[in-house]
Amino acid sequence: MKTFRLLSMAAAALMMAACSNEQSELETTTTLESPAMRFAATIGAPAGSGATRTEYDESGKGRIYVAWNTGDEVALIHNGVKDVVKVETVDERGYATIAGTITPGTNGEDVALVYPAAAVVATGSGTGFKPSTDYAQKALAQQGTLDYIAANLDARQGSGTMAVSGSSATLSDNVAMASQIAVWKLTPNVSTSQLTVMSGDKPVAATATIAATKTIYLALPPLTDASLKMDAVSGSDTYTFSKEGVTLEAGKYYQSAVDMTIVVIPLTSITLNRTTATINKGGTTSLSVKSYKPDNATYKSVNWSSSNTAVATVSSSGRVTAKGGGTAVITATATDGGGAKASCTVTVKVPVTGITLNKTATEIVEGNTETLTATVAPADASNKGVSWSSNNTDVATVSSSGKVTAKSVGTAVITATANDGSGTKATCNVKVVYAPVGTGFGAQGWEEGTGGNLNTE
Repeated sequence: MKTFRLLSMAAAALMMAACSNEQSELETTTTLESPAMRFAATIGAPAGSGATRTEYDESGKGRIYVAWNTGDEVALIHNGVKDVVKVETVDERGYATIAGTITPGTNGEDVALVYPAAAVVATGSGTGFKPSTDYAQKALAQQGTLDYIAANLDARQGSGTMAVSGSSATLSDNVAMASQIAVWKLTPNVSTSQLTVMSGDKPVAATATIAATKTIYLALPPLTDASLKMDAVSGSDTYTFSKEGVTLEAGKYYQSAVDMTIVVIPLTSITLNRTTATINKGGTTSLSVKSYKPDNATYKSVNWSSSNTAVATVSSSGRVTAKGGGTAVITATATDGGGAKASCTVTVKVPVTGITLNKTATEIVEGNTETLTATVAPADASNKGVSWSSNNTDVATVSSSGKVTAKSVGTAVITATANDGSGTKATCNVKVVYAPVGTGFGAQGWEEGTGGNLNTE
């Protein structure tokens, strides 16, 4: 594993970025053995002496760099050929001696150096080679520490000139191996099962199982004025973070806390268990959400409200209480702010609890009439109407307005029943009697009610 060395303090700006490079398949080739030329050169001199190593500026903590390790493979690309040499020694200054057998080259030939050797992809023609940062992009499937990045994700690139002497070659200039990645140290504010970093619509990094407040390190390709977006999955929720105008420089180190916010998938429709309900005053009923759409909505919850609390109130759980006669609309509104809602029209009835007649008993002469009146209670009863009936219509009948007609001598019970279905009723006992007998004659015979003397002379 590569090691890090801490150098002098240097501040760095908080930056983040992503890469829009197309990813290509990596190609690793074997060293060409014949004909052969012995090659040896020194690369990676310390900063300030004409060549550089991979360096990262850690804000507030100083400068760190990735050192060479013995056995590291470096690709030499010259005249359309890729050769691989290895780091043989590393001195105390950080210089690396690379050596191996390469395809013969010519003096003054341009040479590209790429570390690791696997970070070289073939061109479309298949005859030439070019260095690429694709290696850094393809290796981002895991989160890591700085040690992990140094051991697995480090990518460096340089160029020089071939110096050939007989059957051996070296580099005629001091080659600086510049880093091809930037390191981003981040601390997400949510635990995630998957974190993806995007540049535009292209992913540039992905990690798995990150705990909230846990620091991780990502190796990212350099980018200028990029649009960066991070998406994370935590349980059944998706979180996001985005930033415009992000610049990442290769070889630099950036750090930040990432305050990710939940991505709200709003409800588009709500269905209640009923759309209408009728309740008597003082009674209750429960409303509930039958279904939420879409099924993957972020928040499946509602707030309940009543259009007329004097008629009906509703609790936070959808329990409706009837307060007074009338109509109220109970509405369930999605809490996600998307505006989805559903409603139920509640009708509250005030039942009749008592009926009082103007008479509970009466006597009517056969053939005569009498009107009964009914007063219902309570005064705010929803339906104050009553229906009249007689249990003996041969004796007495009653009209819809309570007018009783005496038909024949006998008894009958007249009943007033509430029309609201409450079953409340009141009765009046009616006795029908004969008309009294008269004592005088009229023109047609006895004259009723006149009295007088009977003349027999």
